Amino acid sequence: MLGTTFLAVMVIKSGLLWDLEHFTAWVTGLAIGPRLARPVLLARTGRTDRQRTGPDETRALTALVAAAFAISNTVEAVYPGLGGLVGPGVGGPELRSIWPIMLELLISLLIAGALVRPHALPWWVAVAGGAAIAINSLVNTPVLPRTGDVVCAVIVLVVLVWNRSAWPWRTDRTALRPLALLAVIMLVFTALTSVAIWAVREQFEPSGALQQILREAVARFTFTTGPLIPQSTAARGVLALTGAIWGLTLVGWLVWALYLHGPDGWWRSRRAARGASTPVAD
Repeated sequence: MLGTTFLAVMVIKSGLLWDLEHFTAWVTGLAIGPRLARPVLLARTGRTDRQRTGPDETRALTALVAAAFAISNTVEAVYPGLGGLVGPGVGGPELRSIWPIMLELLISLLIAGALVRPHALPWWVAVAGGAAIAINSLVNTPVLPRTGDVVCAVIVLVVLVWNRSAWPWRTDRTALRPLALLAVIMLVFTALTSVAIWAVREQFEPSGALQQILREAVARFTFTTGPLIPQSTAARGVLALTGAIWGLTLVGWLVWALYLHGPDGWWRSRRAARGASTPVAD
């Protein structure tokens, strides 16, 4: 699953000849491999039935798909090709520095890792993140929509919705506090980012109106390019600094909300262990 998703995304977004060759060879091997190996497997196990995938396996496979998209997008960002099936074609690639690419990868892997757990909060976080990437990439770019990112985000969303039954529908009450904190963080970040962009609005093209400044601030949430194009080092610095602040803040929130604060998080497990080790008085 991981290899198939990785190679498929490289064909969609990169489109180099060896990407197509790798994907074709991989799919061919998956198609004929089980047929060739079936007699050996039957001889070893004696089983002819196929087990249905349970909720645990479904969550694990979904997490692998999300992780594969994150890894393949990182590879494509570092080494872009011609644009693949949905890219802009031959032309100058959009070059980005390495730190936002690595932050995006870290954030995606944190969310994918939490999808293995049978809790609703990671599923909702993954759906919200995929929807935000699709919307920002489609309607909030200065020149051409980032169609490749939209396609990848939509595929991940389809997989998440298709396997929805593997997670509970509602989050537990412990998720209310992290979600409220995230909402406050997003509001504060939007306000501070808008003020920072407003201070150097003459150094963007076009000169930032209030609506465009708000759109640019919202674009920082998914590290995508907004409607304003920086024309100076100061303007680029504002976007880079705000993006770094948001990325590090989101990483901290994800670690706390998905791994430390949840029903089986590290803090609760530690408390339970302490309670179990405390001797009971006669």
